[in-house]
Amino acid sequence: MIKLYGGAESLSMVFTGSSASVDYYMNYTDINKNIVVDSGVGQGNLASAQLVVLTPGPATNSYTRQVNYISVINNDGANTATIDIRKSNISTTVNLATTTLQPGWKLAYQNDVGWQVFNENGIPEPILITLTGDVTGSGENTIATTLATVNANVGTFGDNANVPQITVNGKGLITNVTDIPISATAGGSDTDVQYNSSGAFAGSGDLTFVPGVSGTSAAILTIGSLTPQGGNLVLGTTGSNGGQIQCFGNDLYISAEDGSYIATAVYNVEFSATDQVRFEGHQANFFISSNIELDCGTTIDLTAPQGLSLSGSFGTSGQVLTTQGSGSHPIWQTNTGVPGGNNGDIQFNASGTFLGSDFFNINTVTSIVGTDVTAQIVGNLVINGVTIGSSSDNTPPAWHSASSAYSIALAINAASIPGLTCTTTNVQEIPFATVVGSGTDATYSLTINGYAFYTSYVPYTSGSITGASLAAYINTQTSTTNVSATYSSPNMYLTNANGGDITITQNYVGAPVPPVGGFSPYGTDSLTYRGNITLSSDSTITIAGGSDLASAGLTAGTYSPTTINTTTLNTNVFDLTVNQLNLNGNVGTSGQVLTSQGNSSPPEWTNPAPVYTLSTLPTATPGFMITVSDANGGNGALCYCIASTWLDARTNAVVA
Repeated sequence: MIKLYGGAESLSMVFTGSSASVDYYMNYTDINKNIVVDSGVGQGNLASAQLVVLTPGPATNSYTRQVNYISVINNDGANTATIDIRKSNISTTVNLATTTLQPGWKLAYQNDVGWQVFNENGIPEPILITLTGDVTGSGENTIATTLATVNANVGTFGDNANVPQITVNGKGLITNVTDIPISATAGGSDTDVQYNSSGAFAGSGDLTFVPGVSGTSAAILTIGSLTPQGGNLVLGTTGSNGGQIQCFGNDLYISAEDGSYIATAVYNVEFSATDQVRFEGHQANFFISSNIELDCGTTIDLTAPQGLSLSGSFGTSGQVLTTQGSGSHPIWQTNTGVPGGNNGDIQFNASGTFLGSDFFNINTVTSIVGTDVTAQIVGNLVINGVTIGSSSDNTPPAWHSASSAYSIALAINAASIPGLTCTTTNVQEIPFATVVGSGTDATYSLTINGYAFYTSYVPYTSGSITGASLAAYINTQTSTTNVSATYSSPNMYLTNANGGDITITQNYVGAPVPPVGGFSPYGTDSLTYRGNITLSSDSTITIAGGSDLASAGLTAGTYSPTTINTTTLNTNVFDLTVNQLNLNGNVGTSGQVLTSQGNSSPPEWTNPAPVYTLSTLPTATPGFMITVSDANGGNGALCYCIASTWLDARTNAVVA
């Protein structure tokens, strides 16, 4: 049933298409409290596409206009007509029916039947119904609908610390939900235990903890941080025998039996959010007659201007406090210099002697720091026999161009050379002079990595640009440019930490005199600094190639790990564990031995002299001689026998 309500609503038809003749007709009845008070029709013929209001809503707001019948006929014999029947109010328009009428077809609505389409023979055809507004969808018989999204903030809201704040529109739809923290503002009377949103206790009544009944434990009061704000803090029972501990302001007192108060030796107790407890001697000496246990999660400050006495001893100058373990108090002792580290640490005692039983390993590394990169590498750089591919453009961001140290390092690391890594940085030291102008027509512009710091700036009227002020300005935009700055006269230090480009564009305008100052060389329009690369390896690095060497800031050659020329170790045990021992570039060959060359020269790898032994000599027979032939066929007498005794042929010493 189609109803229009007074004043704000209307029923209209939109005709589109090439039909030259569309007839329409509708009738309605106005009803006031179920009584028919008026009726009418709307009809006409359309020769071209247009929008026509079939009927407005009733003029009287209390009336309801009920549409009884609608008929739309395409009388054109050759062309189609697309018909939209719409219901509109002040804020929304709803499509009631949409269909395309072939020549001779009719769209009809009857109050008790609904919408129908009849072909030229009067036979019903399916009709497309389209819904718009908060519920959308279309179909001929069954319509799948979609609810309009009015709230993008979806999820679960509210927990033990928050309550959901809900916004609802005029249609009852939730348009927003936000979590609001729960405020803990005190709401009770003065006799209640309560605290405000700042965590401070409020109320003027007493806070009393009563011990448990007979046979049970007393009530326990646990205080994390307590700050008295006026009044007294009383700890203990009341009565004529004293026993109370009271805090007046910042001073702590113990009540005596006669009702008087005795100031404690600990005269300054701080209860604060820092969780610090300070003990300061009230007089010349501070004595503790029993045990004090401190469970402090942060800091204990002990102020002892007269010294710290342990069991009557203040120690002597230079002594250290040494624990004696559980059950004994620490004592003052002379520092013997015994190392306090583990065996795996590098450590030595007061005499300079190394201690510890673990190995002392010296690792060496090859590190090559190149000069500033100048251009893209194009595939003729060779490192350790591996050809490096061309560096690629990795923008955005703009400072990762193919010619940047960043992109060249990516190309080198992509080659996966065993044991070698390439890192980058871009730190530039550039002279910078204060920018000044001699007139209002002298302007200065500055852009760094695409960000315009100054555009047509007039130093004469707006103030000079100093190095310190520019460095601070650059650092506010580091997230945009990837450039940070420090200034130390006369130089500006610019850093792009990951080796990206630093591009500076300056513009000086002025007649007759432009501004002066800025980055050196002054007056230069554009400067680009590419950064540099560092090659690192635990073994030899060999660099070769063509034009890419200069582009990458490298020099051809073979670079060996850093050597340690002189190392003196005074150790009980010194174990040297290495893959190979390289002495002056010589690792020796299998079977060679390390031979000392005396005090003035390093040891050398040499071939050992041949040594021949016989585990058992034959029975000595006079006149026999044992000889040994070397690899070249030479003979050498080893020993001979005289009078049943073996003698060394070289020394005549008895062998056996």
